[in-house]
Amino acid sequence: MEDEQPDKQYEIREGIVFLIELTPSVKSHLVDILKSIGDLISQLIISCPHNGVGIYFYNCAKTNRKLGKRSGLNKLFRLNDINVSAMKVLNAIIDDTIDDFENFTSQFPIDDNPRLDLVLQAILGEFQRGKQYNVKKLVWITDNDCPKVENKESTRSFLSDYDQFKYQIIPIFMDTSKEFNIDVYKDLFLQTGYINNLIRISLVKKEFSNQIRDSILRLKEIKRIQFACNLILSDGEMGGRFGCSIKGYTLYDHETITRSRNMYISESGPKIVKTSTKYSSGDLQDDQIDSAKIRRGYELNNNTIIHFDEDQLKFMKNYAFHHGGTEEIEDSLGEVESDDHPYTKTPYLKLVGFRKMGNFENYFNCKNSIFVSADIQNGRTTSSLDYGYTNSFTTFASLYQSCLKLNKYMIVFGCIKRNSSPYLYSLVPNHQPQGFLLIKKPWLNEIRCLPEYVMTEEYLKKQNDESLSEKFIKIINQYYLSSFKPSDWPNPTLNYWYKILKYELLQNSISPQDKLLQNNDDMLKKRNFLNNDIQNVKEFNFIKSQLNKIGNTYTVKQNNAMPPNKKPRLELTEDVVLTAWNKNEWNYFTVAQLKEFINKYPNQIKKGSTKQELIDNISDFLSKRT
Repeated sequence: MEDEQPDKQYEIREGIVFLIELTPSVKSHLVDILKSIGDLISQLIISCPHNGVGIYFYNCAKTNRKLGKRSGLNKLFRLNDINVSAMKVLNAIIDDTIDDFENFTSQFPIDDNPRLDLVLQAILGEFQRGKQYNVKKLVWITDNDCPKVENKESTRSFLSDYDQFKYQIIPIFMDTSKEFNIDVYKDLFLQTGYINNLIRISLVKKEFSNQIRDSILRLKEIKRIQFACNLILSDGEMGGRFGCSIKGYTLYDHETITRSRNMYISESGPKIVKTSTKYSSGDLQDDQIDSAKIRRGYELNNNTIIHFDEDQLKFMKNYAFHHGGTEEIEDSLGEVESDDHPYTKTPYLKLVGFRKMGNFENYFNCKNSIFVSADIQNGRTTSSLDYGYTNSFTTFASLYQSCLKLNKYMIVFGCIKRNSSPYLYSLVPNHQPQGFLLIKKPWLNEIRCLPEYVMTEEYLKKQNDESLSEKFIKIINQYYLSSFKPSDWPNPTLNYWYKILKYELLQNSISPQDKLLQNNDDMLKKRNFLNNDIQNVKEFNFIKSQLNKIGNTYTVKQNNAMPPNKKPRLELTEDVVLTAWNKNEWNYFTVAQLKEFINKYPNQIKKGSTKQELIDNISDFLSKRT
């Protein structure tokens, strides 16, 4: 999966295939399995409507003609985008199975002679048919721990193809009266890491329905991988090239709806708005400009805009901080001396050192933290990495345990994405979930703090007011939020989006008041209520007045300490202004001087609000005088 450009949004589209082996024990619990899949589809159609789901049964006496020969594979519905037809088929089979189980048995009779290699080959073809999905998962549900594998090498070869194409396999093995023996599957998954995704469920326990439902609904929880890179603990020949491959996950984020297509309602129904873009200069619409000549401007601190063309932007992205390719640079410089520490290609993180946890300032964390864990695939499934470290999980676990035992955290430096700039980060061990939190360390100008005059020892001794601290503590305790469960708060963006969609499809009118943000966002209502409520708290008003006194005192002190102007302002005479008018040299005069000159001639020179208006009015006055 190639990395997307930073200015393009990457949409995750999952294709999920449920592969269920029909055995007598599984068929008795089939209704619970299918109901859980139906609940999953009902939730995905709201949060991930572009995902696809397919349900297949194997170990059948009848093989679907589109799914190979003698594979024993049949379908309830094929892998396609979530749609109403598939949900109707699923609900119908659930209702029919509840009322008459023999009807399902006659529709999908058992063969007891599955060919795993042919089944995997057919499912592989189904995945390759669904080219619109960039994340593909096979959920393998079975309770048969002794499958007949006629051609073990062929089966392993197809499983290696799944691993090579980066198709995920999530096995759900069910314990019957005896514990499920995974030795056969462990041997088949030998060259892959699919056994690490294993989910075990007991068919004989009463809570089976809840277990299978939780396991299937967990599939909608997309692991929001923000980055994948190598954590380099020691590089170079002397350091032994020691490290581990890691992945960073988003802990929390705000979902947003991105409108990928503009729609309008016509007499025949909703239609897509087709747009095109071309560059033109000035008012000449036919004068089209080559896109290669378009430049991107970046504004600097002094309001200066610097422009870069496409080649310059590409150069800065690839070679910034010497972490791009070095072949062209070496060719241009001729022979260069070999270096035991070559520049590392992005993405990467390098260990700088360790610090005690007492030195970690958590109040400097002003952005979302990223949860970091080991890459159990050792970087093999990450396209942005040229290589990964072996035994990454063991190395990462030892590093984590050592940091906890020694009560230390790591300082690392590097780029977590291919096109990102290097930064300094803190890797802080976290107890639950077990792993590290990657926290970006701010630059000095990014830190919000009290003014410098407040932080001096002399000032703190004078202004050490315990009453202020007590009132601060009282306010914080009064508005302290003990816990926050996102599930208790509806998503205002999604609810608003479906509300507008409903009105559009039903052709109902919607009032302007219903479109306002404050009428649809519960969090915004709470925030406005809290803001108004805190303004009426006595302690808050007292603190605000005390801090204002401190600031006003310092401002007056600074103004009194300012030296007087070295150049006193000169009074403009008529001769000086007349000379400036003849030479058209007005840059030496200030607005205050021009206004003072106009006040000398009341009702003769018009007043103005800008400097140019003042100059024009004085010029008109002088031209009439001459």
